[in-house]
Amino acid sequence: MKHNIKKISALLATSKKFSGDRIYYFEEIESTNSWLLAHNKMPAKTPDKMPRQTPGQIDDQIDGKVCMAERQTYGKGRRGKSWMAPAGSSVLISMGWGLRESGLQSSLQGLSLVSGLAVAQSLREVGVAVKLKWPNDIIADGKKLGGILVEISGLDCVIGVGINVNMPPSFARQIDQPCTDLYALGWRVDRDQLVAAIVLNHEQFLSRYRSNGFASFRARWNALHAYQNQVVEVVSAGNHWSGTALGVDAAGALLVECNGSIRRIIGGEVSIRAKTAITENDYKMS
Repeated sequence: MKHNIKKISALLATSKKFSGDRIYYFEEIESTNSWLLAHNKMPAKTPDKMPRQTPGQIDDQIDGKVCMAERQTYGKGRRGKSWMAPAGSSVLISMGWGLRESGLQSSLQGLSLVSGLAVAQSLREVGVAVKLKWPNDIIADGKKLGGILVEISGLDCVIGVGINVNMPPSFARQIDQPCTDLYALGWRVDRDQLVAAIVLNHEQFLSRYRSNGFASFRARWNALHAYQNQVVEVVSAGNHWSGTALGVDAAGALLVECNGSIRRIIGGEVSIRAKTAITENDYKMS
């Protein structure tokens, strides 16, 4: 069943930032993130994609815009990985956040982690319990349920969220890591309600982030950390090493204990995964 944009708009009636008349909805698109960044000066659309605004009036603020789709053909994940989804199988949504309006042009530390918390809260509201993997994965039953991609262009920021709802098994087998979906876990979720919850919780969490930064979210994120106090493997710039994940610090950096010292992982081309077997050489860093 396709998204009901009128229903989503009604559920967003209490929002002060994300209104229903600023939703861009597509049955198929290459990437919701890319589209929103490329079309941040387009007029708002009604569900049938006709201009709602008067002729010549341009909505040139990305802040508060939403792009969503039934299917992505060239979606993007972190570290250049693709995030594609068959029609109707996922929640695919991108939200615009103007950094000029946010007052955070100089520092966005921990933003993807805050987004993860907003998604976790949204899933909890529809009855789904999840964990978070640093820096941007949503985990359920030890597998990837969804992900977040934050992209910035100038003073425009887009937060993209993808959640697997009912992935065909043939498609899931093409993904290069263990993944799952809400149906496989026995959860039947109204996608429209989930979209509205994701948008409203992002509005609330981003407002708090703008005022207090990531530090005020640190304890909450660590409580949902999928690998807290577990041995993980860190892959960075061709180096592989293992250590114990201790959660994140006040800036959102991942803390990993290795050989008695604590290393801060701050992002970039870094991959974190659970370590299933440990050898003496795992703790020797190159």
